[in-house]
Amino acid sequence: SGSQNILVQNCVIRKVHTGAKVYGKNSGIIYSEIYEISERPVQIGLECNTHKYDEPDHNFVQNCYIYSTGMVGISNTPIYVQGVQNVVSHNLIQGTYAVSIYLFAAAECIIEYNEIVGGPDGTYDYGSIYAAPSGGQTGNHIRYNYIHDTARFSKQSNPHSIYLDEGARGNFVYGNVMTNVQNGVYLHFGSDNVVVDNVVMSFREGRHEAGIFGNEKMADKTIA
Repeated sequence: SGSQNILVQNCVIRKVHTGAKVYGKNSGIIYSEIYEISERPVQIGLECNTHKYDEPDHNFVQNCYIYSTGMVGISNTPIYVQGVQNVVSHNLIQGTYAVSIYLFAAAECIIEYNEIVGGPDGTYDYGSIYAAPSGGQTGNHIRYNYIHDTARFSKQSNPHSIYLDEGARGNFVYGNVMTNVQNGVYLHFGSDNVVVDNVVMSFREGRHEAGIFGNEKMADKTIA
């Protein structure tokens, strides 16, 4: 966790227990291919409750191709995001079993310009991009992502494309495009989240959910 200014670039990481963990500051992984990982392919940041919110990490995962992470276990998400002011952008995430991008104890992070296709296939009550029910996800921007053709083999009625669970508050979801999906954006109990200017179209056959919807207790606290 004390490392700084480290860059992992143009690497292939495959067939290992854990892919890449970036716990320091000003560090990241770019232009790399990561696949067939038995646990977490990529994890960035420490839990934001382990340090002050005014201590940004500035870690990043960008321009990576992450695929075939067909492992049982929700926490074995392709990109697991914690910490303050970290960035996940311009990645292609394909064919995953679990959540594609998982935010836990994350604050003021940016999730943008990622393409998510094919998965998750084996989860229920989660999302392709998911903010966890605990950990206090706040001030994050989920924007300009393209989520399509997800849950192709899932027998469940969801996952959602973007899911803010009850631990999420004060987050911003905008400019995302979701097509041929089970559900669009779902909000569950959190507060002060802003959801605007997203496009949801071409629901999977037999699906008739609203594009953006949530728990009834969200109505007076969310702009959508």
